[in-house]
Amino acid sequence: MFEVTLPGSKSHTHRAMICALLAQGESLLKGWLRSEDTLLTLEAIQDLGALVEETEEGLLVRGTGGRLKVPQKPLFLGNSGTSLRLLTAVSTLSEGEVLLVGEKRLHQRPIGPLTEALRRWGVKVEDREGFPPVLVKGSVPRGGGNWVDCSQSSQFLSALLLIAPYAERESFIEPEGKKVSWPYVLVTLEVMEAFGLRVIEKDGGFFVPKGGFKPTVYHVPPDPSSATYVFLAGAITGRWVKVRGLNPRGFHPDLGFVEVLKRMGCEVVEGEDGISLRGRDLKGVEVEMGEMPDAVPALAVAAAFAEGETFIKGIGHLRLKESDRIAALEANLRAMGVKVSCAEDSLKIEGQKEIRPCVIDPFGDHRIAMAFAIASLKVEGIRVVDGGCVKKSFPEFWSLFQELKEALCG
Repeated sequence: MFEVTLPGSKSHTHRAMICALLAQGESLLKGWLRSEDTLLTLEAIQDLGALVEETEEGLLVRGTGGRLKVPQKPLFLGNSGTSLRLLTAVSTLSEGEVLLVGEKRLHQRPIGPLTEALRRWGVKVEDREGFPPVLVKGSVPRGGGNWVDCSQSSQFLSALLLIAPYAERESFIEPEGKKVSWPYVLVTLEVMEAFGLRVIEKDGGFFVPKGGFKPTVYHVPPDPSSATYVFLAGAITGRWVKVRGLNPRGFHPDLGFVEVLKRMGCEVVEGEDGISLRGRDLKGVEVEMGEMPDAVPALAVAAAFAEGETFIKGIGHLRLKESDRIAALEANLRAMGVKVSCAEDSLKIEGQKEIRPCVIDPFGDHRIAMAFAIASLKVEGIRVVDGGCVKKSFPEFWSLFQELKEALCG
């Protein structure tokens, strides 16, 4: 059996860094993920006043107690949507103006529902017709009742939740619209509680008391999103793989990918020390993936090797990711000779007995690159160009890929 311990969760690392920034005192983040996106958040929290030191034990962060500095330069956030949305809200606690900018693709990713909600709390904030760049003019949020449209991203709600303890009044926030990627809100609540702030869910919304985060020692769990590629490898090769340290009862949405593979025919063993899986004869499934968009590329590749049709629905928000993921998946599946059709928010994939070798263009999207790289474990001659984009979330991916290749294909 191939076994691996994966780096820390990107989602948890972002949120823990922000809670540590806002806490009064020193926090230690153990097992934090060092990736392109999280390093952008790390640099930003330092620009906002956090004192940071990397130690053998983890990342030591001395927080500000919610009193943030005015950055001396714009906060450059690359193509990290999580960094942009969470830090837009956090920047309201600065004493002056904060400009948040990024790469061209980031400026095409929506921020409007969040900036509208911040304005309802009395914050002065400017955007470009609902898109970045964003200029936040320091003004502490009023708090109180508010709502936010979550149909494009649950990060808008997470951003409000993270700053609500520092508002002038206790807050009640109601989500509106279709709730996409909803389990990530539970990840936010989990991290907030670890830093001493408990949010109460009631009447379809979230009550957030005034107060603040407390410094703590926080253990970042292994990344279930990165685990999807290991499980995909086991599914299509029929060999046992195990990801150590994964908690099957955790809140991270991509833990649900294991259940989808189980429905497709994989054998799964869940234990206290991790999750093991191997593929059987894969069968197509119909599945709603709105809550775990980051697992869709891996599922699409698994579907290519399954018997019958796989219908993946509820994924319209994937068009707003690092790439238009629906279009990127369609193009690369067709390059492999797979029959695929797409709508605005869905994909239909007909599994093929013969997959042809081809060159994969990930369109700069880390999750497209990693998912289709795993396909090459089954089909010799599939080659991914621009593989460096994986550094966004999983810099060690190609080393892991080589280990998988040696263990599963030898």
